[in-house]
Amino acid sequence: MNFFKVGIAISVAILANWSVLANAEDERTGRYQELIEQSKTESGLIVYSNMPDWMWKPFRNLLSERYPWVRLQTTDLGGELWERYYAEASANTRTADIITTGAPDRWLDFADRGEVLAYQSIEDPHLPEWSRPKPGLYTLAVNPAIIIWNRFQVKTPPKTLVALAAMARETPEILKGKITTYDAAASPFGVAMFATWLQGEGNNWETLKPIGLLARPETGAGAMRDKTASGEYSIGFFAASAGIPKLEEPAMKQLVGYDYIYDGTPVSLQGIAVTKHAASPNTAKIVMDLMLSRQGQIAFAQGGFTAYRDDVDQADVPYPTLGTVRQKVGEKNILFNSYDRGQIRSWPAVTKAWRAVFGRP
Repeated sequence: MNFFKVGIAISVAILANWSVLANAEDERTGRYQELIEQSKTESGLIVYSNMPDWMWKPFRNLLSERYPWVRLQTTDLGGELWERYYAEASANTRTADIITTGAPDRWLDFADRGEVLAYQSIEDPHLPEWSRPKPGLYTLAVNPAIIIWNRFQVKTPPKTLVALAAMARETPEILKGKITTYDAAASPFGVAMFATWLQGEGNNWETLKPIGLLARPETGAGAMRDKTASGEYSIGFFAASAGIPKLEEPAMKQLVGYDYIYDGTPVSLQGIAVTKHAASPNTAKIVMDLMLSRQGQIAFAQGGFTAYRDDVDQADVPYPTLGTVRQKVGEKNILFNSYDRGQIRSWPAVTKAWRAVFGRP
């Protein structure tokens, strides 16, 4: 065998592959630069979200550095954002270019209606499979549920709902009306949290019965936090970790402690997509890419969300990453509130069982 000729052949093949890859990269870079240039001709960006403005601030700073011509307008809306979008789209008036919110059931309906623009983000190869459930639908960040407690009323906080149930059985006279959680009969997010926790190994309604006898549910995490701080509640569970920045404020930190739930931490996904009726589609694409990038993840983590990309280290962000949460509670106790249609179809049955356990008509 002529090894010299073989070596030349291999070298030629490698160079050819490199050339193909380089041309593909040049082509991709060129196409992306076209998106950026086209964005400069568009009229700003409208994002419908369920996020308060303070959560956007770090990303706004990043956006102004990267794409200073983009005028970003955001909303802080609940479930009404979907109907608002549908009404505006049907009337051919300006509506959201991007939507980012939770609610996997509403996202599935949105995708089924063909309202998600099937854009493949340039960040797609760097994102875990579970975070991109449908073409064009991605995950901005995650939101692991936490347990909170009043530091003056609870000296040994429970790490699990099993432990909380034991406390409820042992001291019902102390905890009567002093435990709070989401009202699953009034809050879709609440029923999703319970349905997700029940997916955990060994988790069941029997565990929750002693808790349900004493609990006073709320419809929002803010009320849970503030009433726990005031002492109206001693313990709350399934609160949103997106509120951790508020819990870390010096005055609040003296009053309220928090941790993840070691027998099942429900993790909600903050979905994000460019909409079919986007008036600024090129701007929407490049801004969503920035949101999903490592730098974007860090910015939103600074705003309170939980970063999930593997290349975001704990040292990069002020609050726990998903990797850190996973290390704390264990892989089996990371329970995603996912886009599984079977789990979503279970919600009415979960709501019915919740009413019985928590004594709500």
